Amino acid sequence: MSEAPVETPSTPRRLSRFQRIWLPVFWVGVGNAGILFLIATINLVTGSATIVNWVTAGFGAIAVLLAALFAQRLARVRATDLRFVKGTSAGRVVAVGWVAVIPLIVGGAVISVLFDLKADTVAGPFAGVLGSLGAVALIAMIGPGYTEYREALHVTIGVEMGDEMAARRRALRRPPQ
Repeated sequence: MSEAPVETPSTPRRLSRFQRIWLPVFWVGVGNAGILFLIATINLVTGSATIVNWVTAGFGAIAVLLAALFAQRLARVRATDLRFVKGTSAGRVVAVGWVAVIPLIVGGAVISVLFDLKADTVAGPFAGVLGSLGAVALIAMIGPGYTEYREALHVTIGVEMGDEMAARRRALRRPPQ
């Protein structure tokens, strides 16, 4: 019977199945938000959108990018699944919202064609939802999302590397001899 390899600081731990599933979701959300921000920028330049639409799309893109960066950092410092879950709960909601936006746009276009609806009938309510998603997402990420991330990061780094970091700090404070 073979033994499991011993994990040392020089051999990185593989990501858990949970983290391998969620990290791509975060980055797909970033891609979707980036696409919509690009579309909002084009619409702003051509005059078919207002500055408010552009700003809220930008807020959403920033929020989901923060969520992805927080999740990537937690995975990189080898956070356990529980710490990853606690540190990314707000970010996962934001990411799933942005992952769902593109299929909703495509679904709305298909429904408008099938039922011969005017574009304003379908796009009007959706523009309000998109604006709300962007603003609320940023508020969620700079408030509870950041707090959850910092707590998970502190517990992960503080427990697993606290003694080493404290020794480094003491060595830096010690005058040279």
